Amino acid sequence: MFGNPRDSSLHLKKTVLLLSANPGNFVDLNLDKQVREIQESLQRASQRHRFELVVRRAVRPDDIHKALLDTRPQIVHLCCFGAGIQGLLLDDEDGIGLYVTAEPLTQLFSNNLVQRYLECVVLNANYSVVQANELGKHVDYVIGMRSEITSKAAIKFATGFYDVVGAGESFKTAYEIGKTLIAMFNLPDEHAPMIKIKSDIPGKELQKLVDEMYQYTDRDGMKRRITFHSLRDLISRLPRLAKYSNPEYGDALSDTWSWMYQNFEKFAEEDSYEFIQERLIQWTNEIIHHQLILRLEREANNAGRYKTL
Repeated sequence: MFGNPRDSSLHLKKTVLLLSANPGNFVDLNLDKQVREIQESLQRASQRHRFELVVRRAVRPDDIHKALLDTRPQIVHLCCFGAGIQGLLLDDEDGIGLYVTAEPLTQLFSNNLVQRYLECVVLNANYSVVQANELGKHVDYVIGMRSEITSKAAIKFATGFYDVVGAGESFKTAYEIGKTLIAMFNLPDEHAPMIKIKSDIPGKELQKLVDEMYQYTDRDGMKRRITFHSLRDLISRLPRLAKYSNPEYGDALSDTWSWMYQNFEKFAEEDSYEFIQERLIQWTNEIIHHQLILRLEREANNAGRYKTL
């Protein structure tokens, strides 16, 4: 659709931020093995060049927001002990540990800055369903545990999940394979994992705005601008909107909205609204990728030009 600009996939990696905590070895979580298995899953994956794994151990509450700012991850994986409403047990300055409840965790992950790049959160912790249900209102995909889960089952789930994610497949498919891997090893925790997917937007609502965009032929007209802003806001809330850690992503996203506004007639219209969400997200992601590559190529060309000067 957009031609074949030079491959800049090296700059378009998805970042996986792996956080672990077990103050004073509170319980036997076998965290080192879980980290190693996730690393190996991504290293052997067919799409391994598209992922970068960042590991932070013995995390304290304030380490999380620092890691989010430093890495701008698309996936956050937290391994720790969970106690339901009481919270997730993280390290602290005294080495005793501190429970973080769902409310402050949700406030952090629902921040607009984090929302710009985060796609999925995995809470590999006992009874983390409490936190997952709250985070699921803001993050596209959130995985938690309904009940206690053994370290062996947690590791098998993580292995299956990242084998599939590393192959370029969806988070939903990765979740299903992770559960299947638990069952294949005859472990009793197959039903512990649960997934929350942010509510889809009704196709009729999207189709109505798309139809209105075709009706307003005056590109500078106020009604067309208002309609597109409403459509843009809905698309921004759709699961699977492409997100990248690259610092140029924000500007590329702005370029995407500008291009879509000026060229919306290129969106392939169909009679049925049944698959409108899928088609819109695919089209938007293609444009985001293209605009980001264009920005990276301009940056590289400018750097080369300055070097010759």
